[in-house]
Amino acid sequence: MRLDIRKTSADASRKDLEAEEKWLENCGEDEEFLKREGKRLHRDILRISPVYIGGSSGNENLYEGWESVAGLQDVVQCMKEVVILPLLYPEFYSSMGITPPRGVLLHGYPGTGKTLVVRALIGACSRGDKKIAYFARKGADCLGKYVGDAERQLRLLFHVAEKSQPAIIFFDEIDGLAPCRSRQQDQTHCSVVSTLLALLDGVKSRGSVIVIGATNRPDAVDPALRRPGRFDREIYFPLPSVMDRSAILSLHTRSWPKPISEPVLSWVAKQTVGFAGADLQALCTQAAIIALKRNCSLKGLMSSAEKSFIHGKRILLPSIVVEETDWLGALSCVPPPCSRREAGMAANDVFSSPLHPHLIPCLLQPLLHLLISLSLEECVWLPPTLYKGSKLMKDIIFSALKTRESLWHYGVPIFRI
Repeated sequence: MRLDIRKTSADASRKDLEAEEKWLENCGEDEEFLKREGKRLHRDILRISPVYIGGSSGNENLYEGWESVAGLQDVVQCMKEVVILPLLYPEFYSSMGITPPRGVLLHGYPGTGKTLVVRALIGACSRGDKKIAYFARKGADCLGKYVGDAERQLRLLFHVAEKSQPAIIFFDEIDGLAPCRSRQQDQTHCSVVSTLLALLDGVKSRGSVIVIGATNRPDAVDPALRRPGRFDREIYFPLPSVMDRSAILSLHTRSWPKPISEPVLSWVAKQTVGFAGADLQALCTQAAIIALKRNCSLKGLMSSAEKSFIHGKRILLPSIVVEETDWLGALSCVPPPCSRREAGMAANDVFSSPLHPHLIPCLLQPLLHLLISLSLEECVWLPPTLYKGSKLMKDIIFSALKTRESLWHYGVPIFRI
């Protein structure tokens, strides 16, 4: 009787387990999970999907070409050598047995044209016969609210780029994605940086995949990214010189009814020391708005435009011509450029922590050389006090050189002046 009861109990337990397994199979939890993961993967791939340029993709007019860039001839030439040559002629590197550059880091002051050059590069590539996949990501686009989501997005991005090579991946503001790792950071950010390092390191050959990063704070990017094999080249975007500023102003005013005259162009270029390309574009916009206010009352124009909008008509604007007075007004009300703002922040940091008195004699001569070099550089703006001091030092040096030359002319032995 006991054996029969034990057998009946074992049979009932076995039947319960079989019924539970059948219930789980009919419930389809694994299928539901796989279905959700498949939908998520499909959604992420659609979000990561590249823009195909060049060939017969039909996106020839996506961006303008190199004609939209002015004053960056050296940078444009370097971008052609580093990006376009490996994409269009990979057989050159394979025949020579060398590894083509796989990563480029663009850095410089804000508004100097880093993103503009990348757009011009894409516009130039879209006119070719070869089809290229283009991925554009901001620094924070790959970050998610769940742990491990950013690493998954990066791996998926590089996987899709490998499948659709030749490809270009552009990370704008890369310092937000891969900042310097430190003990104060949490493990999540360190894991994202480590994943990006592994993907850029070429654990398996990426083929014709070029990674371009842009930042105005290269010191904030993790140092492990800035080595050959990951970012092979670093291209610096300087502030434009007088000739470069003239070319940028001419580019932004080429479609105006009356182009800016050469004397006014040269004068405005000399008055905008330290201005970047974005600052010059804002200056042109401000001059055009001042010319509009001078030709017609902006308040009356807006009120009449609102009335005409109700009746379905639009008022035609008069022909606007930007004069010299408009440029004067624009220069008087334009905000200081980004380079001067950063210089002011750096000066505040210096004044908040002054040097020790015993260090001043050691650093006096290098600081004098630095100050004179900055005063001779036409792209750098100095405050009036520093400019006056550098000019005074230049006058003293020139007078000493003249005295030395005159003494040498009369045959006086010169030991030290």
